[in-house]
Amino acid sequence: MAANEKGAVLILVIAIIVLSGILIFSSIMFVRETLDFALVKENQLKAINAAQCGIYKAVEDFKRLGVYNSASDAPIWGNEYYTIGGGSGFFQVNTNSMKFISDFKTIDNIGLNNINGASSISITNVTISWAPNNSGEHLTKVSIGGTSWIGSVNSGVQVPLNYTLASSSSANMRIQWDTAVNAKTITALFTFSDGSTVLFDMLANGKTTGNSFIIKSTGKVVSNITWKRTLTAQYDAGSGKITAWNETNSHL
Repeated sequence: MAANEKGAVLILVIAIIVLSGILIFSSIMFVRETLDFALVKENQLKAINAAQCGIYKAVEDFKRLGVYNSASDAPIWGNEYYTIGGGSGFFQVNTNSMKFISDFKTIDNIGLNNINGASSISITNVTISWAPNNSGEHLTKVSIGGTSWIGSVNSGVQVPLNYTLASSSSANMRIQWDTAVNAKTITALFTFSDGSTVLFDMLANGKTTGNSFIIKSTGKVVSNITWKRTLTAQYDAGSGKITAWNETNSHL
């Protein structure tokens, strides 16, 4: 075999070795990335399932006891945990007994309950919004228990109202306007001392909206990376059912 032929064969062999190495390396990386992706999906699924466990635990406790307590990194199995809590997660609003007074300018008998059996929760601000509305309509008074804010603001303006609900306690809320509100849709956004917030419908086109609260739960899976998924669920105490589920990136 001529020298130039030997050189060509050598180049061909080297090229085959290089290509084989590239193919083997690519196959290994593909398998590794596939396994990593499968692990990510598995841990994310475990984390969302853990969050659901926290929701169901809170519901079961409430059904049995009328309250439920915060939990931090409660173990489920192996490296899976859930956390439930936050001031907004223990705040129940009951509009079933709500009534209009003062020429439909005031709604009274809004029941506020702290369903934490161990700790108090503190409201710091309330934002009342209504629709339809115009600039000539004003919120003039908000009272919770024996604490009141008095002024004159338009729809959607936050007002300071500091009130603490002791564990397992209740308070009456009254809201007053300078106009009739019996045909309006009214919402109230409550802010708590821990920075959490919760929005409730007080009226929907003049009709009461029920008796519910929001449960927040973060599921966690601990491995070389900590995976978290967080759910909020609206629980209707009247029907005894979860009426809405949502996922949030704001973890406990």
